[in-house]
Amino acid sequence: MQPGGVVTVSQSAGWTVTWTPANSATSVLVTIGNHVGEIKCVVAESAGTATVPPTLLSRLPTGNSNSIEIENVAVSTASSPNATVEVGAFNEVFAFAVVQP
Repeated sequence: MQPGGVVTVSQSAGWTVTWTPANSATSVLVTIGNHVGEIKCVVAESAGTATVPPTLLSRLPTGNSNSIEIENVAVSTASSPNATVEVGAFNEVFAFAVVQP
């Protein structure tokens, strides 16, 4: 997926994204959709792949009003006797999505 580019997604075939795992303890958040609704999938970064199945993609409107975001998410927790704080770091890739039947 080219950052800022256009990705064609087939509702009937599903959509799979792959990456080279970095063997980290992070998660990857894949979001596809628009202002009306979106689909979010979270997988372990070590999996190296995420698939959005046709049953979910069929809920998105067809056309070019959708976008895709892929985020690598790392969360660390720090605790003290009276507070717990979670700190997140995000690395994001964004593209426009043309959803076809």
